[in-house]
Amino acid sequence: MIVKILSSSASFSGVNYNTDKVELGKGELVNVSNFGALGFLSSLRPSDYINYFKAVSSVNKRVSKPQFHAVISARGRSTLKEDLTRIARNWLSKMGYGKNPYLLVFHNDTQNNHIHAVSTRIDKTGKKISSAFEKLRSIRMLSQVLEQDAKTDIKSVSVKMLKYRFSTVAQFRLLFEVMGFKTEKDEHVGQLKISGQNGQVHSIKLSEVDKQILLNKSTVKRVVQLREIINKYKLQYSPLPLDRHGSADNNPDPLFRCGSELGDFLSSRFGLQFIFHYSGGHFPYGYTIIDHADKNVFKGSEVMKITLLVGESTDGHVFNGKMAEDTNLDSRVSGIPSEAVTGCSNYDSSVLSLPDLAEDIDDEAILGRNRQRKGMARTNTR
Repeated sequence: MIVKILSSSASFSGVNYNTDKVELGKGELVNVSNFGALGFLSSLRPSDYINYFKAVSSVNKRVSKPQFHAVISARGRSTLKEDLTRIARNWLSKMGYGKNPYLLVFHNDTQNNHIHAVSTRIDKTGKKISSAFEKLRSIRMLSQVLEQDAKTDIKSVSVKMLKYRFSTVAQFRLLFEVMGFKTEKDEHVGQLKISGQNGQVHSIKLSEVDKQILLNKSTVKRVVQLREIINKYKLQYSPLPLDRHGSADNNPDPLFRCGSELGDFLSSRFGLQFIFHYSGGHFPYGYTIIDHADKNVFKGSEVMKITLLVGESTDGHVFNGKMAEDTNLDSRVSGIPSEAVTGCSNYDSSVLSLPDLAEDIDDEAILGRNRQRKGMARTNTR
């Protein structure tokens, strides 16, 4: 995760920049803090925020460009909107802006989840907030926030993850993997070990996970809803998985290496995270949907088979994705011309430590014998 301080401004142009993103559907206003009486009004315009910033800043005439504008960016889609919002709030407090008016706007227009913060460098007493060694201090403060998160997150995240509906232990483990944790299943002691940063470790009894699986309620209604959402938006956003290695995403984590325009949109708009499962340079043979909005984990085929997801649109034409060097289409995905897909090439599956999917029939039938023969690591994470 990185932080960057953007240019100052006398006109608070950062407000218009971010609200324009919101109007275009490329951003979401996720936090408005310390705006006094404005907080009780509805349907505020960008000019209302700008005027408030200017009013606070006008107390100190010596600062000609009082705007404070910064962006915190995560790698890929591993950090969710809610987590970035919490991190940004804590970071602003450490930087001295916690009591100042500020806006937080989450952006979804790049391959990396990121959040913008706009505030004023003048506090409500008229004093300028220190900008000495600001860039170095911003990095150090972000590191402190992330370290604090690492110390407390495993247990708190475990509590949250147990509230999700999932049907296999592998799906439960995937919830942690997408958050950046490592998991290890120990059958001998009947526990799932979860490892975070700074050597933090937490264990959950597998019996507790199994109990949660049994308590899962029917989600048929939600499956129907997701199917309708996918059918609606795949007409506007390409559902074809693309290889993001070497792209603007700067070589994403292998777990997020395959992604799609549709998946990016549904993640930012509806909290639906698509994780594609693939082997070597082959086209993805399956996927998982993590429904953060309603706290569900679905095997992709429960909602829509991958051949339907990436196949023909309603007008009978196949989406034409950008080609990568390796367009080796897995024979299990039939009916899609090789010239219309992008393979996930040059992927070294040995770098990952992902869940053991022995209980997943599809995964074992497809890859089990090859793994035994070649000693390959498992790459499916359903």
